[in-house]
Amino acid sequence: MSADASDKTVTVLLYSDDRQVRESVKLALGRRVAADLPPVTIVETATHAAVEHAMLEGGIDLVILDAEAAPAGGWGSPSSSRRRSPTARRSCCS
Repeated sequence: MSADASDKTVTVLLYSDDRQVRESVKLALGRRVAADLPPVTIVETATHAAVEHAMLEGGIDLVILDAEAAPAGGWGSPSSSRRRSPTARRSCCS
C-alpha cells in the first residue's frame, strides 16, 4: 500500500434508530474493510435530523441507511441528502 493510501480514511455515515443494528453494521465493517483499503471512520446517527446535519457538514464517503428506521426510514433520506452531498455513495439495509 502506498503512503498516500495509508494516510486516507473512508468516512461512513451509519443511520439506524436501533442501536443493535448500528452495532451489527459496525462489526461487519470492522476498522478496515480490506488490507489494501484505507481505515474506516464511522459516524453514527440515530435520527433523520442527525443524518441531515452530518450530510450538510460534508466529508462523508459512504452512507448506510436502515430502511426500517422510524419515523423516517432510510429510503426517504437519500433523495434529500443527495442534494446536500452529491458525491457520497449510499446503501440501504433492512
